Amino acid sequence: MVIGVTGPADSNDQMTKMTKFTLPSLVLDTRAAYLRDIVRTYNTYKTMGERAMEQVTDADLHALVDPDANSMAVVVKHIAGNLRSRFTDFLTADGEKPDRNRTTSSKIPG
Repeated sequence: MVIGVTGPADSNDQMTKMTKFTLPSLVLDTRAAYLRDIVRTYNTYKTMGERAMEQVTDADLHALVDPDANSMAVVVKHIAGNLRSRFTDFLTADGEKPDRNRTTSSKIPG
C-alpha cells in the first residue's frame, strides 16, 4: 500500500512535492520517533529531578513543608514505583501490577 502525503506550503505559497512511502515504513518511522521522544522526555525529567535533589541536604529530602504534604523522598519513591509498575511487561500487561503496594509507596521506613 502506498500513501501520498502533501507537505506544507513553502514561503512562496506553493505546495511541496508529494512524498510517497509504504505503510510499513510509516509504522517503523512512527515507532522510532515515539521511542526517541519517550527516551528524551524521560532523560529531561530525570536530569531535572537530579538537579533539584542536588540542591538539598539528605536530611532535607525527608522534610515536610506542610503536615499534609509529602517529602521529596516520598515523592521520588512513589514516582519510581509508578514507573516500574507502568513499564514492567508493558507490551503484555495493562495498568497497575499486582505486586505494587500503593499504601506503602507513600511511606519511608525508619
